[in-house]
Amino acid sequence: MKIGLKKCRRNNLEQVMEIEHKSFQQPYEREIFESFLDYPLFVVALYEDRVIGYAIATGNGLIVSIAVRPEYRRKGIGKKLLDNLLSSIDPKKITLTLRVSNKGAYEFYKKMGFTSSGIIHNYYEDSEDAILMVIYG
Repeated sequence: MKIGLKKCRRNNLEQVMEIEHKSFQQPYEREIFESFLDYPLFVVALYEDRVIGYAIATGNGLIVSIAVRPEYRRKGIGKKLLDNLLSSIDPKKITLTLRVSNKGAYEFYKKMGFTSSGIIHNYYEDSEDAILMVIYG
């Protein structure tokens, strides 16, 4: 399966939003994604011209979100997206947060070299705690 990565464009947002809604209990609003369109670190994974995943990071080392269509998970696409971000971010410390209940994401990030650096209580709108994870480059 040949997967291409490219900078997200406005015409990719509908498919990005589909992935967002299939991936998260409390998905980000479309306006959040629109605000990142000018960021060089907003990339999409494409398979046969279909967006099958996306990743967003800020230049100061915060990974905002990574998601892959459910039917394409566990095929290395998340790893490819994350590797792209990690190789493009300059800071020595890269951070992200995830729900304590998201065991699959926790194991994925751990496998990619991230370590847990603490819990942020009541982080999400539904009061679920978040795990803060970091990796040092």
